[in-house]
Amino acid sequence: MSTTSTTVQMIEDTIKEMITECTSIEDIGLDTHLTEELGIDSSEMTEIALMLEQKFDIVIDEDKVKDIVTVRQWAEYLKPLINAS
Repeated sequence: MSTTSTTVQMIEDTIKEMITECTSIEDIGLDTHLTEELGIDSSEMTEIALMLEQKFDIVIDEDKVKDIVTVRQWAEYLKPLINAS
């Protein structure tokens, strides 16, 4: 993790992996709407959040999860949490 962009890329890739693990969906773009375009429901979003908490050893605000609808938004939300841990 030598640069900020590498860190963001790693976070984005990890988020995509977690989504794929949870849903079996593999073709996920950074700006793909997770609920509308991929049909991910609230229980799957919660499961993804829990997986990310474990992976990065962070605590995710459950109220924020409702507002996160793309991989890019996940990465933007997680980056400061991960860098602070």
